[in-house]
Amino acid sequence: MTSWRVALTFDLEHPDRPHRPGNTDRLLDALDLADVPATLFLQGRWVESQPVTAARIGTSRHLVGNHSHYHVRFPLLGDAGIATDLQDGGRAIALKVLRMDRLDAERERGLRREYATLSRL
Repeated sequence: MTSWRVALTFDLEHPDRPHRPGNTDRLLDALDLADVPATLFLQGRWVESQPVTAARIGTSRHLVGNHSHYHVRFPLLGDAGIATDLQDGGRAIALKVLRMDRLDAERERGLRREYATLSRL
């Protein structure tokens, strides 16, 4: 018999994008109430602008992923720019969410490309 798993993933983006204040906390409340783990893909600048909610995610059982720092289209950045954007996002997640000096492979679950891009990095 095959075992199926469903992964709930959410992109948490900077509040200069269209949003409703408090939605992330309501989402976290609902996930906690239903006892459902999720993977939250965080932008580095979101983490920096939402320190209380970011810290809450860090103490939860949810996994986190890197959604870059600035959410810029990678083809516009070049190799060095992509590396910097990912490193900056990862650093913000490590410091502000996971309270570590680097990303922890047990909690960090990869990268979600900007704008649902499927091309190779």
